[in-house]
Amino acid sequence: MTPLMIERGWPYLATIVVVLIWWFGLGHPIPAKPDALMGASGTVAAVFVGFLGTAKAIVLGLTNSAVYKKLRSAGYANLLYHYLAEALFSAIIFLAVAVVGFFLPENQPQVWFSIVWFVTGVASLLLYVRVTSLLFRLIKQA
Repeated sequence: MTPLMIERGWPYLATIVVVLIWWFGLGHPIPAKPDALMGASGTVAAVFVGFLGTAKAIVLGLTNSAVYKKLRSAGYANLLYHYLAEALFSAIIFLAVAVVGFFLPENQPQVWFSIVWFVTGVASLLLYVRVTSLLFRLIKQA
């Protein structure tokens, strides 16, 4: 397994592991009245979306730098854009899921929704971490 394969796959593998721990190890807890949780989730997702959109603009602004030229000549610039897009779209999906959470009926448990919310939240966070760590490594090289 190459380092690139690990870099590409670790957020998804870690999401599966965290979800399994949450489901089987912790008994998949979710608050009975999740309004505050959905509000906080929406805020976090909006911050992710804002940061990732800004990060994309910053990366595009670095196209004339020596580090970016080295990244492009090595064939990794498109991979970085792909990672940014994955993280951005997952954050948007998580934001949409959090908004939907406000409209669910309160009189019955929504197990399916807690699974969707948890999976999208963990995946969004881990994809954000991947992009952020790569951007810090890129900045360190600049």
